[in-house]
Amino acid sequence: MKKYQDSVQYLVTSELLDYSTLLEDRVLNMLKKHRFGLCLCVHEGELNEELHLLCNSMESREIPLILWPLLSPSKGLYLNKYSVKAYNRYLDELFYWLRERGHQIYGVLVDCEPDYEGPQSNSFSPVLDNIWHDLKGLDKEAFNESIKGFAQIIKKIKNHHCKAIGAAMPFVCNDVLEKSQAWQDYWGGPIVNADWDLLVFMLFGSWFAQMGMNWPTAHYLIYDYTRVIKKFWRSRAVVALGVTTPGTGAETIIYRSPEDLAAAVSAVKAAGVQKIGVYDLKGIIESPDPGSWLVEIKNALPQKPDGGPQLKRQRVNYFKVTLYKGMVALIGRILEQIRDLKIYSKQFLNEFKKL
Repeated sequence: MKKYQDSVQYLVTSELLDYSTLLEDRVLNMLKKHRFGLCLCVHEGELNEELHLLCNSMESREIPLILWPLLSPSKGLYLNKYSVKAYNRYLDELFYWLRERGHQIYGVLVDCEPDYEGPQSNSFSPVLDNIWHDLKGLDKEAFNESIKGFAQIIKKIKNHHCKAIGAAMPFVCNDVLEKSQAWQDYWGGPIVNADWDLLVFMLFGSWFAQMGMNWPTAHYLIYDYTRVIKKFWRSRAVVALGVTTPGTGAETIIYRSPEDLAAAVSAVKAAGVQKIGVYDLKGIIESPDPGSWLVEIKNALPQKPDGGPQLKRQRVNYFKVTLYKGMVALIGRILEQIRDLKIYSKQFLNEFKKL
C-alpha cells in the first residue's frame, strides 16, 4: 500500500453501506478500475471478521483504504474537545486490531464535530441542527486544554505509518481569515492549525442548495471557499463534495446525477484543488449506472461556475453568496464574544466564591 502514499487523488466515503455490500466484486472492481480510494466509516464494535476480509480484498486489488473511526453514540460519536480520551482509546484498539491482522492502511480520517445529536425534523439545514446544544458547548478553556490531546492523536496516527487526515466544516476558514478560534470551538475542537498530513473540507453543495441557493450559486460558493482553502493549505487541501444520499442526517436535497456533481468538481478544480472526495458511496451504488459517477468526477474539467449564457434562474446569485459570507463572518464574531463572556463569567464566579 505504500506505493499510494503520494498518489491518491480521488476518494469516495462509505458511512452507510455494510461490509458485505462493500465486499461484492462489482463494488471493489469499480473502485480499482477508476483508481478511487475508499474512506470507510468504522464504528466502535465493528472491528470484525468481515472488515478483515474487506481489508484483504482491497489490499489484493491495491485499492487505498482510509479508515474513519467513530465512537459509539453514547460517547459522542466524533472527536471533539470533550472526547479526546475516548477517541484515543478507540485508536489504540483499532491499531492493535490492524497490527494483529497484518493490515497497512493509507490513512485515518478524524471527523471533528460536536457530540452527536439526532437530526431534527423539517430541518432548514443539517449544519444548523442542534444549534443551542452546540452553543452551550462553547468553552475556551476546554478548547485550549484539548490542543495537546489533538496533537497526540495526530502523532499516534503518523507513528503507525499512515496519513493523519482531519475533516473540517468550511466555516473554520473564517477562523484563519479572522485570526479566531470561534468556529472551531463551536464545531468541536482545534482542528485547523493542527499538524495534519491532509485536511478535508466538507463543501457539500447540497447543503447550500437546501439553504435556498440554486446549484450554480452553491457551486460558486464552493469555488469561493476552495480558493481560500488552496491559499492556506496548498498541497494538504482536500475538498469533499456531496451529498448523494440523505444518510442519517436531515438532507432533503441531494445530487441525483453524476453530471450535476461534476459541476461541483469542476468548480473545485478551477479553484486549484485536485484532491477530491465524495460523500457517499451508497447513493452512487444505488444509482442506475454507478461507474458513470466516478468517470464524471475524474473527467470534469476546471470551470468557474459564473453562470455564463444560462437562463436567469440558472445563474449565480452573487447577492446570496455575499449575504451568506457576511452572515458566517458575523456569527463567528458573536461566537467569539460568547466564548469571552463565558470566560469572564467563570472568573467572576471564582472570585465571588473566595469572598
